[in-house]
Amino acid sequence: KDIRLPAELQQSLAVKAEAQRQAKVKVIAAEGERAASESLKRAAEILSTTPAAIQLRYLQALQALSVDKPPAFVLPLPFDLMNLSSGASDKPTNFNMPADPPVHPEAPKDQKDSPML
Repeated sequence: KDIRLPAELQQSLAVKAEAQRQAKVKVIAAEGERAASESLKRAAEILSTTPAAIQLRYLQALQALSVDKPPAFVLPLPFDLMNLSSGASDKPTNFNMPADPPVHPEAPKDQKDSPML
């Protein structure tokens, strides 16, 4: 049987179908994000228990950068240097920072600022 639907009904059905497809896309994307976050969490747990694994992952990332972008210039940092921020609160530092910032006298209001300052 040949059934003809009014154009307005066809358009509303098309809009409804498109909305359903978009909703499915969002659900699939959310499930993918959830799975990715769980994988990252597991990886972080593994890496936090094994310092050697962190260094190997760092070297793997550097190697991937050099393969993916050959003209890129990568300067690897020593791994111990990167860990300074994590141990900064535990270890005393050897440098002294002033407690208060230096006080500079204000310039007179009628003089314009020099572009060199």
